[in-house]
Amino acid sequence: MVALSVACIIAASTACGSGAGTLWTYETDLEPRRPRVSGGMVYVSAGNNDLYALDAADGEPRWQYGWLYADFSEPAAANDVVFVGADEGDNNYVDAVDGATGERRWRYPTGSKSPLAPVVSEGIVYARDFEGTVYAIDAGTGAEIWTRDPGYSLFEPAIVSGGTVYAASSEEQSIYAMDAATGEILWRFEIIDAPIMDSLSLSVSDGVAYAQGTDGAVDYLSAVDAASGTALWEYRTGEKAYYNTYAPTVSGGVVYARSGDGIGDYLDAVDAATGERRWRYEPGALYIHPPVVSDGTAYVRWQDGEGDYLDAVDVATGQAVWSLEGGWSAEPLVVDGTVYVGSYGGRVHVLEAATGETLSTTGGGQGYVAWLMAAGDVIYVGSSAGLRAITPEREKP
Repeated sequence: MVALSVACIIAASTACGSGAGTLWTYETDLEPRRPRVSGGMVYVSAGNNDLYALDAADGEPRWQYGWLYADFSEPAAANDVVFVGADEGDNNYVDAVDGATGERRWRYPTGSKSPLAPVVSEGIVYARDFEGTVYAIDAGTGAEIWTRDPGYSLFEPAIVSGGTVYAASSEEQSIYAMDAATGEILWRFEIIDAPIMDSLSLSVSDGVAYAQGTDGAVDYLSAVDAASGTALWEYRTGEKAYYNTYAPTVSGGVVYARSGDGIGDYLDAVDAATGERRWRYEPGALYIHPPVVSDGTAYVRWQDGEGDYLDAVDVATGQAVWSLEGGWSAEPLVVDGTVYVGSYGGRVHVLEAATGETLSTTGGGQGYVAWLMAAGDVIYVGSSAGLRAITPEREKP
């Protein structure tokens, strides 16, 4: 493993070499959520509870819409309509907003339950509220098609895949599969027989539903046939990880799951077909973030209470190729063999994927980078200062 110098990383806000260029910046009062890019527009909600429509070419605002539950509701967009959760105190809604004008087309009430990020599929808007209820709403009219309450699970939206809606319920210790058209429960799989789970998170990939959760003492990872609800395997990752679990990352026939011993965190690589552990990565982490897997490498961000690290781990061996310490504040993004990672100070660092060498930095100032997202030929950067669009072009210093 190579431990790299971070002299360039911790330098002042001036760029280290020429690099990714800023196309435009749009300032918001609070940190924005991840946007939806559609039809030449960027739709983004911010922590000040507003939805903004920005021109994707120059970042110029076209309209602004509020009041939203923006802390948890990222927008969805389809056919020039934006769908988002709205919060007006005891009255909460799913709103459909005209993508060109910002005028509301319809509003669906969810009562006192704040909706999370909606999903649009085959002309239906699916939304799950903060207490677990799933709503299926006609995208054109706002008419209710069906509702179903599989039970509470913290911040877990519904997943729509192959004509089925999947929902995890820590309250019921179960995964539910519902017919996307009718809401009929196709199957329910109980993870454990316990009064309640602390958390339960879900991923669906290649016809399999992978759920990871904890009962407060032990973490469980279960693989279930997505069509039938039949158990394929169960893997106990260890004692409860330091914080609640997150959805497993599935890539290249491997499930990457957070594990722990009650004191610190590990990363387990589990064979997706058999449930057998291939390797365990133990960097000495107090907390380990979901890995980003690309081209045979898992990029793992973790903290030990003193520093924040980004490691490149070979997915075949589980061994670190390089490790870089810095003030990282966001998960990495990999585009065309290049790693982009955000830090405190509002900077984006461009790294060579194979070596971890710094190619350039862009941005700078106060605050932090919260997330990075690629859409088309643009990388969008969300920070405490607002939304920034940058080009992925860079040259080695």
